[in-house]
Amino acid sequence: MKDFGFYLVMTNPLVGYAKCCEAAGRAGVRMVQLRMKDVPRGELLREAKLLASIVKGSRTRLIVDDDASVAAEAGADGVHVGQDDMSVAEVRAKYPEIGIVGLSTHNPAQARAAIPQRPDYIGVGPVFATPTKKIPDPVLGVATAGEMIASVPFPAVAIGGINGDNLGEVIAAGARNWAVVRAVCASRDPYSAILSLMEAADRAASRVRRVSRREDAARPKRICYPFTEECVRSLRAGDLVLVSGTVFTGRDRFHKHFAEGGDLCADFREGALYHCGPVVTGDAERGWKVVAAGPTTSARENPYEPDFIAKSGVRVIIGKGGMDGRTLAAMKKHGCVYVQAVGGAGALAAACVKKVSGVSHLADFGAAEACWRFEMEDFAGVVAMDSHGRSLFAEVEESSRRRIFLV
Repeated sequence: MKDFGFYLVMTNPLVGYAKCCEAAGRAGVRMVQLRMKDVPRGELLREAKLLASIVKGSRTRLIVDDDASVAAEAGADGVHVGQDDMSVAEVRAKYPEIGIVGLSTHNPAQARAAIPQRPDYIGVGPVFATPTKKIPDPVLGVATAGEMIASVPFPAVAIGGINGDNLGEVIAAGARNWAVVRAVCASRDPYSAILSLMEAADRAASRVRRVSRREDAARPKRICYPFTEECVRSLRAGDLVLVSGTVFTGRDRFHKHFAEGGDLCADFREGALYHCGPVVTGDAERGWKVVAAGPTTSARENPYEPDFIAKSGVRVIIGKGGMDGRTLAAMKKHGCVYVQAVGGAGALAAACVKKVSGVSHLADFGAAEACWRFEMEDFAGVVAMDSHGRSLFAEVEESSRRRIFLV
């Protein structure tokens, strides 16, 4: 069963059950429950048959509270049972014509216990205090209700004391379906009351989506070697990233060596180049230890980088301070990004180096200029130049230029 949003529980509606049900149908409410406590079965059956005739042929589904036999005889779409009523399995076995079976739950243990019973949906509540039951269950609160909703693999309906003032809290806690009783049943104009609640729900859902998008944007993206073109093209300027896997270092001597026709030292295809002059102790026999591995200013490599990107197949360049427009154009053409690392935090960066698996040109270039092969884990940075032609550095420069002009 899919989520359905508004779930109207009708208990002694001021305008009568029929008019309230008609209003719900006109407003597009998908689920309407008939809840008549302590009335003779015949009276409940008559009302259920009338409401079933009202919703017939519409998208509104009629649910009868507690009594499966009445639901079946009246031709209702479903029945909602409590913890002390007929079980979900018993309802389905005895009344196969009933298409929807809902189940009330009042605490996390009952929500978990509902999973193997496989109801079509569960009620979760009471979320807030409510006078609609003679012996109310303990109030859950929005946090516990949200946890219960998230714990089940089928729709869950938040219920209990929900109105236009607190509906936003319920939706923010994760409710996609929510039941209302008094906020509609006590109104002389249930249709307008329903529309008002639907508008409040839409506003709350919109706020939740905006918050979710901001959280997604602030959540780091993990990228791992090999860095495929698809992975790199999916990144956008401003994305936070955690880089893991093989990363090679290379500074001025490395780039000059390459520009003069020297070997690449390593296979950079779908790899990462880090503008870094690390401080490394130890040796090949005893093992290397990286003491500091902060970024070098990348602009020094501007004369070489566009050609290096084109010929090496590198996908990720890490450094600080950004690079020029020629390099940005090469990144766009060949599928490469520039990741801004945190300057002045060499020891922190070194902690991300889990292993030194090789080094080239150590004797020729010296430790700071050699091409080290690091195996890194969760090295943090920001995509400052992406493969779509956007550069945060260029945007800041342009913004500053405009502000200076205005002054």
